[in-house]
Amino acid sequence: MLTETGMQIAGTAHPWPHGIAPPPELPASGTGLLAARPTEINFIGERGIRGRVLRKAFLGETVEYRIMLGDADVQVQKTRHVPGPAVGDNCGPGLARPHWYPAD
Repeated sequence: MLTETGMQIAGTAHPWPHGIAPPPELPASGTGLLAARPTEINFIGERGIRGRVLRKAFLGETVEYRIMLGDADVQVQKTRHVPGPAVGDNCGPGLARPHWYPAD
């Protein structure tokens, strides 16, 4: 659910993270979908919306993470040289270039 000041994820209210507020018509509708490419999601420590790492797979030069963020399963891909959380860790994913879409 979207409001003028933030969003609800799995029943928990969160303010808009810096740079992620949707276009004005989406909060007015109350729903929207937030998307980002897996390579454009960063780990930002304790800030932001919290998720839990479900899986970490080493795929050559790429490390693929599966993060449970509310009720969404989010895929993150980083190079093997970028440090990241371990399976079971809580993390804060940050979206470098978020895209909003209507939920209909």
